[in-house]
Amino acid sequence: MVRLSWGIALVPAIKELNLSYAQAGLVSALFYAGYTLGSLPWGHFIDLKGPRKAIMYSSSLLSFFTILFSLSNSFFTISLFSFLSGLSGGAIFPSSIKLVYIMSKDSQMTSMIGLMETAAPLSLLLTTILTPLIFNWHLFYFSLGLTISLLPVSCFIMKEDYKKKGSLNVRGIFNKDLSLLVLARFGGQWGTYGTSTWFFSVLVLYANISTSFSALYFSIYAIGQLISSMVSGKISRGREKRSLIVFLSLFSVTLIAFSFSYDLASNVFLFPLISFSMGFFSFAYRPSMDSIITKKAGRENTGKSMGYANAVTQLGTVISPSIVGFALDQNLGVTGSMLILSLGPIISLVSSLPIREKVS
Repeated sequence: MVRLSWGIALVPAIKELNLSYAQAGLVSALFYAGYTLGSLPWGHFIDLKGPRKAIMYSSSLLSFFTILFSLSNSFFTISLFSFLSGLSGGAIFPSSIKLVYIMSKDSQMTSMIGLMETAAPLSLLLTTILTPLIFNWHLFYFSLGLTISLLPVSCFIMKEDYKKKGSLNVRGIFNKDLSLLVLARFGGQWGTYGTSTWFFSVLVLYANISTSFSALYFSIYAIGQLISSMVSGKISRGREKRSLIVFLSLFSVTLIAFSFSYDLASNVFLFPLISFSMGFFSFAYRPSMDSIITKKAGRENTGKSMGYANAVTQLGTVISPSIVGFALDQNLGVTGSMLILSLGPIISLVSSLPIREKVS
């Protein structure tokens, strides 16, 4: 929620801190830059020391820097603490993936990953519900930081740390298929988080839709992501690669369609369908892709493989929000900006085609 809520919070922050669109995108990009920088070291830490300690340390630091983010009163301070929040929070997702891999049967893994990944769309949906509070973004992020401080307590109920014995070995995570998957994940993240960052703001700032209607459409977008994460894992089970290709293709199509139809937001019959479709296909590829990555890396390298994947793929989330903001500042308009975002899933689709079907 720390990163996803910025897509709404940037609207009042732009006015309060006198930010350009490019600067607002850069604040989001710096979070992802920190997340990227910390991903591989956190991945090594998870495999060597276990997910329990990783979650405990990571969430404690994230709580601290989120509170400092809430107290920011300039572009410099908000950028600094956005970066440090990303850097500190990079262990939570790969730790969760490792726990799912260890605790679930191989045939159930894709479905279980899909259920685990409902956390992101649930957070996105919650941000839309909390839109009035997020507009008071200082209070919202302060409260969020305090909430995150409760997460380390959950670590004490984990009975085993699932850490790897012996020395660190990184050779298992570097191979052709995994490299192609990482590139594919980069493209997917480019499209998903670029869209999630700017969807609400584009409707308010460019489609001249009220914040209440924009929040409604954003809620429908988030519901699409939530339903997608719940069902796409089951749909993809046993046919991960084929599902990955289909979902990435449809994600590309919906982004291109949005780039030419955002000004239809006043159409209360058509635009909810567009919003839902964007949300659904922006997340549908994730369970199958992460399942393939995890299976190919193996249990002992789960932390490192997801850390490696995050380190590269988060570059998509680092770059795309800033690129969209820059494109808007350069008067390329929403159409040009969204077409740039659509390049992400297209790259992802092309990279996924040569991947071998066998994943275990």
